[in-house]
Amino acid sequence: MAYTTFEGTHKTDDGVELYTKTWKVSDDAAKARMLFVHGFSDHCNNYPVLFEHLANQGIDVYAFDQR
Repeated sequence: MAYTTFEGTHKTDDGVELYTKTWKVSDDAAKARMLFVHGFSDHCNNYPVLFEHLANQGIDVYAFDQR
């Protein structure tokens, strides 16, 4: 299944910008949507194999980096 990745930021109420990344299934045909929250001292780009696999199975993945 085809998917597209998007990178961006989310600004918190106190002005901090958090990095975001989304693996979005094409044509809005997602079977499910998953929000991934990793542990401290980690980065959402450390899981490309997992997220690509999920996207190929029809699952949208939304991830962000914590402070």
